[in-house]
Amino acid sequence: MVFRFIFSVIVLIAALLFLHLPAKALGIVIADEKKQTEFFNSDSSKVMKFAQDISSKYDRVILHLGRSYVFRKGNIYTSEMSRKNLKLFAEVLQSKGVPLIMWVLDSFGKEAFEVLHDEYQAICNENLQMLDSLKIPYFGITVDMEWVNLNNGNNNIKLEEIIRYLRKTLEKEKKLYFFASLHESDEENNSRGYTRELLSGNIATPIAMLYPLSSGFYLDDKKIVPYMNDIRINSLNSHYKKVHWEVTVALGDKWIRQTRHKNSETEILEEPPVFTSKQLRTDYTSKQVFWSQRGYTVLKSIRVKMEEGKKTRLRRGDLICHLSTNPSLAEIGDYIWEYYDLQPKEL
Repeated sequence: MVFRFIFSVIVLIAALLFLHLPAKALGIVIADEKKQTEFFNSDSSKVMKFAQDISSKYDRVILHLGRSYVFRKGNIYTSEMSRKNLKLFAEVLQSKGVPLIMWVLDSFGKEAFEVLHDEYQAICNENLQMLDSLKIPYFGITVDMEWVNLNNGNNNIKLEEIIRYLRKTLEKEKKLYFFASLHESDEENNSRGYTRELLSGNIATPIAMLYPLSSGFYLDDKKIVPYMNDIRINSLNSHYKKVHWEVTVALGDKWIRQTRHKNSETEILEEPPVFTSKQLRTDYTSKQVFWSQRGYTVLKSIRVKMEEGKKTRLRRGDLICHLSTNPSLAEIGDYIWEYYDLQPKEL
């Protein structure tokens, strides 16, 4: 029990460190739909305090409004209260000189993108008209349409078409951005759906996504290591800065198990394992520039939930690893993903 308490305190301290990031001014992405829905339908005084707190810590904000028609039923900002609070939030940020960027389109993969493309003009028009009619001040717009060519798609021209339309429709003084998973290679970026013209920044500013703990993992001398290691992070970031792309980084941690089957080397745990000192043995610790790891051997069975919700047990002899990003990762970003992930978890 003492070991479990100490571990919980360590997790809490790590979370609190994320809230006290390096002195460099940073932007924040606020994206959790469920938590936004609850919060922006709450008391306006809470929203006011939240906006003041955000504006004291971050120099710009990206706020996720929804995936398509963002003000229709089933989205975050559909009630009168949520819209009133959204306007209040935007006005407080404006009064503090903190730019607010509204995120209004969102898709992953070829099929979801093509559904979005079918109605993109109507979606863009309705979203922008609603922001204007509600008199909500904002600095710019961003979109996130990733992997539009996944499964043999050919959507480069369609993606550029949507962003060009947004640029044409948006007021000239408003800035336009797009999130993108980007490589150093033009050929690779083209295969992911991004034309050279789009990446030039002439239409909209790319925001490259640097998410080490979402890049996958491999085994190196029985240690679980992210493919996006320090060398890879520095290489990507150097290129992003050279071509004047903005960067968002994801801070956080993951628990990973080395698998016993041949289909894959690693599996991700959905939730941190709850354990005592008699159930795990620490094998190694390692701290890199941008991430740290601690490896364990399972001594006694532990109940866990895997990434897709499957409940199972870690068995005696299993190797698991706790990987976490270091606050130094924030120093190379323009934005941090995402606000709610940085808050201390309930113990």
